[in-house]
Amino acid sequence: MRLTMLMLILAIIIAGCGGPPEAVKKGPVEIIFWHGMGGPLGDALKEMINQFNRANPEIVVKEVHMGQYDTLQQKIIASLVAGTSPDLAQCYEALTMKLISAGKIIPLNQFIDQQLDFRKEDIFPSFLANNTYDGVIYSMPFNKSTPVMYYNKDLFRKYGLDPEKPPATWDELFEASKKLTVDTNGDGKPDQWGQ
Repeated sequence: MRLTMLMLILAIIIAGCGGPPEAVKKGPVEIIFWHGMGGPLGDALKEMINQFNRANPEIVVKEVHMGQYDTLQQKIIASLVAGTSPDLAQCYEALTMKLISAGKIIPLNQFIDQQLDFRKEDIFPSFLANNTYDGVIYSMPFNKSTPVMYYNKDLFRKYGLDPEKPPATWDELFEASKKLTVDTNGDGKPDQWGQ
């Protein structure tokens, strides 16, 4: 699924590159892809790109690890100002929205409509919604994290919180955190933090 999605994204980007047909015949199309995936995730991404490159010799994807997400975002913005932006980049919805407002992203609908095997149903509806603005798809889900809250039921009981009702809002989380932040040795400094 992920390799197929990467291949689709790259096919869409290549279709958007335009260029005269004779330019494509002179050699493979090179796509510069900036990302923030390091460690094992970066290794998996490199392998996916290698698989794509082997399966599509007319295209060469060159991945460039740009560091952490914040650094990547800063470099994307700086590259747009300098006129040296990559062909493809990993970015979150907040930056995508800014780039849409600035007219720096090509809408993908026209390219998706040309892909006969593209099925929107293959993408979780919430993921597709995060990449769609005013009915137009501007980006594709790449790597999505699932936020999870872990909490200690024993500590909830000890400090008067209901262990069966964890915080459901940021305000509730803040209040619970205050109760769970405790100076256990009496030195005036918290030893236990409710985070």
